[in-house]
Amino acid sequence: MQRTTRARRRRILPLPDGEDEATPNTVALILLQTVSHLTHSNLEWVLNRVHFKCQFHTMKFNAFTDGALRSKQTRNIFAIVEAKKRLRTVDTEAILTQEACEVVGCVMDNSGEMARFNEHFMLIFQDRHELFITFASIEGAYERHLRNGTDTDSFLVMKTYGPYHTGSCEEMDEFGQVILGSMLIVDPVA
Repeated sequence: MQRTTRARRRRILPLPDGEDEATPNTVALILLQTVSHLTHSNLEWVLNRVHFKCQFHTMKFNAFTDGALRSKQTRNIFAIVEAKKRLRTVDTEAILTQEACEVVGCVMDNSGEMARFNEHFMLIFQDRHELFITFASIEGAYERHLRNGTDTDSFLVMKTYGPYHTGSCEEMDEFGQVILGSMLIVDPVA
């Protein structure tokens, strides 16, 4: 006798944009916190906005994230979260620029000892009902370029996986496995 059954796949109906980013942001962070409780960890997902100040020779910018994965002891940031109340089909270039600035801000704000995923930095973002995982390539030459203007042929390269639809059990299971695996990779140095 079968005791469990899979939910039937449902067609996800078009959803309106959210009123505010607070709702998808909170939902994303609660999901990430729930996944993180599947194992004992020195890391925590926080809803706190993280502020990065980037100073270049004559220019500077500020970047704010919607949340982060950080060490419970040192508070070093290991991944950042960005949420949008709508799909990224609106203002796509501005959104990608914002996310790149957040990654650069985090790289410049943290020292070289910060753990990364094989020379990559992780960004989780949510567009209304879709979750994405982005790994940004952070090579040493690019980091030196950011910090002291050293000439380089390196660029910030961001590779995105998803969308993971929040209405799909299978996709949420896969998303959770990637998040948990990523946390286990960096936990020893947190």
